[in-house]
Amino acid sequence: MTDSHGKPTLAVVGATGAVGSVMLRILSTREDVWGEIRLVASARSAGKKLVCRGREIEVRALAPEVFGMSLEELQRTLKCDTSIEQAGFADPVR
Repeated sequence: MTDSHGKPTLAVVGATGAVGSVMLRILSTREDVWGEIRLVASARSAGKKLVCRGREIEVRALAPEVFGMSLEELQRTLKCDTSIEQAGFADPVR
């Protein structure tokens, strides 16, 4: 996936955790090579707003739709047969 300027989309999975917060700080200090940055975490963290690159971004629940594809497409892309429960995918929060 790319944005309208041809820059790739980046999903930060675990954005509300310890490593995720460090990742957001690093992204905010580096050259802007990414297009859209999607913040992803558990269903209970969905809806929180975090700051990255000087703008507030809403955290999304981990679901295949976050990656712009169905679960089947995601499994093929990752070459895995993990179930939704094993992967920790939540029902999409809208």
